[in-house]
Amino acid sequence: TDGEAKPVPPQEVASYLIFFKDSLFREPIWLLPALAKGKISVQYAGAEEVKGIPTSVLRVTQPSGKQLKIFISKETHYVVQFSYEIGIGGGVENVVAFFEDYRDVDGVKVAHHRATKNGEYRQILITDIELNAEIDEALFRPRE
Repeated sequence: TDGEAKPVPPQEVASYLIFFKDSLFREPIWLLPALAKGKISVQYAGAEEVKGIPTSVLRVTQPSGKQLKIFISKETHYVVQFSYEIGIGGGVENVVAFFEDYRDVDGVKVAHHRATKNGEYRQILITDIELNAEIDEALFRPRE
């Protein structure tokens, strides 16, 4: 938080590993293809209205075993909200994330805006999608 690199205390390491293991489940562009393959436990949890939008609610089990609630618009079938709990660094927080302003990216609708109830706001700036792309390993190595 202060720009200084600090080691993670040993008793908190497991919480960070769980956080990162579950994090891909909390992004629609990664979660939806996994759901389509039928390899994830999913339960229908009813219907709710989110910001005036009628939604179907699904409960998904993340790799950690924790539950992720997904709110899908009944009209557009886009994900409009996630609700989940994270426990990282000894604290537990309930998170509600809203997805808005879906845009077409190479034929895939991608949410351009994401906001949380705590006021965090970010733009998701995916401009193209390439399947089975070659990955340049140099991108993942520090410069010499």
